[in-house]
Amino acid sequence: MVAWGKNKYGQTNVPTYLTNVGEVSAGESFNRVLADGGTVAMWGADWYEIDQIPPQLTNAVAVAAGVHCLALKGDGTVVAWGDYRVGQIDV
Repeated sequence: MVAWGKNKYGQTNVPTYLTNVGEVSAGESFNRVLADGGTVAMWGADWYEIDQIPPQLTNAVAVAAGVHCLALKGDGTVVAWGDYRVGQIDV
């Protein structure tokens, strides 16, 4: 995986441990990827606790990032975390 662009918050510093990345989602100065086995990895800015992946997030099949993050799990449920100021993580 390769990243480019402005690197003010380390958002182009792709972690070397990442393999078999299936999906990439870029947010406001950070990145989220869906990696092998349904795990989510992230790097870049840490605003609103966005780098703290919820412990219940397992078996993810899709990710989306903005100022908050969403992940769709294999069972059809959604997990949200990050910016909560206007209810965007109320699933």
